[in-house]
Amino acid sequence: MDCDLAVVFSPRFAEGADQFRLDVAENPNDTEESIWCFLCEAQIYGVDEARKRFLEVGPDSRLVMREVYNMFKDGGDPQKLVSTFSNARKIECFYASLYAGLYYESQNEMDAAKVHIVAACQTPYGSESDDYMAALAKVHCSCRNWSIN
Repeated sequence: MDCDLAVVFSPRFAEGADQFRLDVAENPNDTEESIWCFLCEAQIYGVDEARKRFLEVGPDSRLVMREVYNMFKDGGDPQKLVSTFSNARKIECFYASLYAGLYYESQNEMDAAKVHIVAACQTPYGSESDDYMAALAKVHCSCRNWSIN
């Protein structure tokens, strides 16, 4: 996921979508690349059309990411996702909150997006990990001027 940050904070959504489509063509089991392609295309075409164009990928071994994938692909309840993983492993709680926030953002529900992405940063995994996605969540908040303290 080498261009996730550029896509989130750049108006170059078509380039981002093209890159994510290439990435999925190379690795047809990459759940997150499929979701990031959707996030780009939702900005270009709107959520309904982006969902029609959603990239199919193979099953993800991570339960949280299978649920996230289905939520983006079919529509769903981000709050339910977060509740489902609220007492799960640290990393699952983080990913559920992060992707719930990104889902809300794709729906242009920025207040809900902020709540969940800030919460992702405040999870033990989000605040302690040097994982790429934990860093992405922090940069996302910083670029949106959302305090994580």
